[in-house]
Amino acid sequence: MALSIGLSVEAARATEQATTSPPRYALVNARLVIRPGEVLERGTLLIRADRIEAVAARLRIPADAIVLDLGGRTVYPGFIDANSRYAQPNEQPRNDATVRTSADHENTLVSSARDIGASIQPDAERASKLRELGITSVLSQPGNGIFRGQAALLSTMDSSHPSEVLMVPRLAQALAFEAYANGSEQYPVSPAGSTALMRQVLLDARWQQQRQRWLSRQSAVKRGELTDEVPPALSALWPTLSQTQPVIFQADVEVDLERAARLAQELGLRWLINGNGYEYRQAAMLKASGAGVIVSLKRPSKPAVANPDEALDVSLSELQHWEWAPFNARVLAEAGVPFALTSAGLDNPATEFWPRLREAVANGLAEEVAMAALTVVPASLLGIADRVGALAPRRSADLVIGDADLFHSNAARIHEVWTRGQRHILRLGKTGEDIRNVVLTAEHTKPALPTALRYPVGEYGRESVPAQLENVLVRGATVWTQGAQGVLHDADLWVQRGRIRAVGKNLSTPAGATSVDGR
Repeated sequence: MALSIGLSVEAARATEQATTSPPRYALVNARLVIRPGEVLERGTLLIRADRIEAVAARLRIPADAIVLDLGGRTVYPGFIDANSRYAQPNEQPRNDATVRTSADHENTLVSSARDIGASIQPDAERASKLRELGITSVLSQPGNGIFRGQAALLSTMDSSHPSEVLMVPRLAQALAFEAYANGSEQYPVSPAGSTALMRQVLLDARWQQQRQRWLSRQSAVKRGELTDEVPPALSALWPTLSQTQPVIFQADVEVDLERAARLAQELGLRWLINGNGYEYRQAAMLKASGAGVIVSLKRPSKPAVANPDEALDVSLSELQHWEWAPFNARVLAEAGVPFALTSAGLDNPATEFWPRLREAVANGLAEEVAMAALTVVPASLLGIADRVGALAPRRSADLVIGDADLFHSNAARIHEVWTRGQRHILRLGKTGEDIRNVVLTAEHTKPALPTALRYPVGEYGRESVPAQLENVLVRGATVWTQGAQGVLHDADLWVQRGRIRAVGKNLSTPAGATSVDGR
């Protein structure tokens, strides 16, 4: 039996209920964006139950399919938000030293065995708001603590059953440079301490992993004598150490980006990082580290400079960040850093998500790159490209049906969202207007980037590292050697390529040395 788009939704539902086998849909006359850069201008998409069955320009439609004529509308793969708290129960902050949530580890900030997928609570209202943005699946990351636990991939489908919403459990381990309040008797109380604890826990987990491998090669008698219980907080990290499970660092401040990169490189981790908006300043380092970044569309507020008195309180570094922040995603793209976009950090995603995304496109982020950052890139970074991220057979039937210019047009809108084969027709606002429509004021031409980045931030920054002098001679100085020579008066100091070459009186240096009067 076939239905056209002209028949009522109620009639379609009645037909579905009368069907004993899983429902099968044929979406015809559609513009299909298979993946970024691969578009089928007119094609058919066949869905059976919760999976995509076939995608082709010409397709024989099964007799039992419900036919929906899309009238040329564009079908995108469902969008993935890789940094979400969706479906998590409310919790007391983990950094309260009086709250011990787990006996897995002596430090209550270590909860690596925590499994988000085992305690999810689907929320119909919040799922609906995510779908209105086109988000069909999310990586629900646990919050609070240093080792926060196992993130899970969840569907935003309309269901109260956790087993239906849960797509992939224990997909990634979440970490953060969190600490107890300064003055607490608990450890750690600083980012340096949390970094040290993070390193030590991972080394402990590696030792236990190696010990278990060694035990497996011993006799049964010896294993019985030596085997003891491995703390769950450590065994939960074994997939991380084997690189079968990525870690996702939370970067609350800019320095966390490099802190995470060094730790991941030291311990050989497969890693991603939740960005903080300053990634454009560390693009070269992130590219060299091989990291994937989950980029928020949040922007800093406009500095208060209209009043001259207030303007005095606005630092140059604040103005520089405000100028560069809208280009964050573009800078990463041009540097070759793989990144996913997220609604995390936005005060009101319903009204900010698409305006900010379109602003990024208007600021020079290629439309295909923006779409990839919501589909194939997060799927690849998380190792789930065989499940989501593209319109391809055997992928989850997660679709966004909208206008072709969704990523840049002020008139574009989303008409339908499908989650695991479940169809959701989006409603309009009370006035008849689409509440997701936004006016894009920025021009669609690619603007130039702001003035050159300076390091360090602020008044004394430089565009690049200054050229190193070959030889520098400081003459006639008082030199505290801190060695056997003690304190030398009226002495010389010779520095060659950044290192001290000699200390003494009347030193001879190569011709052309830069001389500094040290008297």
